[in-house]
Amino acid sequence: MRAKAKFRMTSLQWVSGSVSALGAPPRALAWRLGKSGGGGSKLSMLGAGRTRWHPRAGALPETGRYRRSPSHGDGRPQPHIFRPVKNSPICHSEGSRNSNQATVNSAFHVMTKPIGPICNLDCTYCYYLEKENLYPRGENFRMSPEVLETYIRDYCDSQHTSEIAMAWQGGEPTLLGVDYFRSVVELQKKYSGGRPVSNAIQTNGTRLDAEWCRFFHENQFLVGLSIDGPRKLHDTYRVDKGGKPSFDRVMAGLKLLKRHGVDFNTLTVVSASNVKRPLEVYDFLKEQGSGFIQFIPLVERAADGGALDFAPPPEPGEPPQEVTRWSVPAESYGDFLCAIFDRWVREDVGKVFVQIFDVALGIWSGRGSSLCVFLEDCGKALARFTFLLPRAYRKSLQNHQV
Repeated sequence: MRAKAKFRMTSLQWVSGSVSALGAPPRALAWRLGKSGGGGSKLSMLGAGRTRWHPRAGALPETGRYRRSPSHGDGRPQPHIFRPVKNSPICHSEGSRNSNQATVNSAFHVMTKPIGPICNLDCTYCYYLEKENLYPRGENFRMSPEVLETYIRDYCDSQHTSEIAMAWQGGEPTLLGVDYFRSVVELQKKYSGGRPVSNAIQTNGTRLDAEWCRFFHENQFLVGLSIDGPRKLHDTYRVDKGGKPSFDRVMAGLKLLKRHGVDFNTLTVVSASNVKRPLEVYDFLKEQGSGFIQFIPLVERAADGGALDFAPPPEPGEPPQEVTRWSVPAESYGDFLCAIFDRWVREDVGKVFVQIFDVALGIWSGRGSSLCVFLEDCGKALARFTFLLPRAYRKSLQNHQV
């Protein structure tokens, strides 16, 4: 009997299979998400309302580093859920303590938005584009060279780890141009103290060209590509400023990423337009060569009017509020994941990595979660950097147009 997905991970069980047999999918492996006690939304663990994953959160940052793992000798990829990058944000903090000394290595992870909310697309469901309305007309959102250097210097100094991880988002960060990110790499070399720096960037893919992809490959950037499925499903909400579809441009960018050997993940928003077609979405992503897949349930509260289009986060005890027409119902999202899991567990275990399945397995096996929303403590990642800076740093920002 097919399970309904009430995502209460404490009640998750694996039956009739071996966790260690990820390299070869066990035929009899089955998945059961047991019924949980108490009421509440089935999406409460995933963050209803404003507290949700979002396409601009990509690869990476709000959802943890999701990078290709080393291969086995026979070329099979190792299950990345068992290979968290040492001292990366998904590890949160590491330390050892004995009677003589105490050593703590911690990573303070920040999501960087050097172009703010500026984007060349105008996705119907994007909550971040509206943030432009909070600033005076004509505001320059581009992070200045002076602020960029100060930021990278201070960020590197704050990382008491053997490796530094940085994440770049927007808006659309490629609007800044390749030379901007060349300067980022040079500044990282200048201030990292000889430590390796890994970079992740989330993009809609429409502006990628050969120059961008050569840069990503040469500097080992991990690229998160936002794509919502086949043409009809993708173009329902992901359109440009003129209301024109973006699918062909995204696919051209994806083709270039693959041609230049750039590591990439795909990030798919599960909305009212594609939630009823899970296998069509999953098979399409596999056909495009995506071996690392993230799904984001779109749940957005509708606003009552005013300067912003969407409602602020709900307060504790606040009665339910109407959601937008593109939001995905809880039961439908559960069915979506179950349909994909049934296909994945029979055909693709050890070959295709679906983030939420890996997270569930990691929790079940006692290895924890790479996603904050499934942790008892939310870790050390911050969603926005501009509101969290020291007073002197904020004063520096005020002297520049950011």
